[in-house]
Amino acid sequence: MEGRIIIITPEETTEILRSYGMIISPQTLREGIEQKVFPFGECVKNPNNRGRRFFIYKVLLDKWMNERLCKEAKSA
Repeated sequence: MEGRIIIITPEETTEILRSYGMIISPQTLREGIEQKVFPFGECVKNPNNRGRRFFIYKVLLDKWMNERLCKEAKSA
C-alpha cells in the first residue's frame, strides 16, 4: 500500500469550504462532524471531558465536495 493519510484541521477545512462558496465556521464544522452530518471527518472525545480531537480526511473532503460542486455549463 502506498500513499499517505492526509489529516487537516477544522480551520483549514473551513477555509477550503469557504473558498468554494460555503458559509461555515470552524465551530459549525466541528458540530457537524460530531453529529455525523459531514462524513469526511471523525471526532474523538478525550476522557474526563478534556476536549475533542478531530480527524478530517482530505481525500474524503475532496470526494464530498466534488459530489456537491455546481458545474456550470460554458456558454458557446
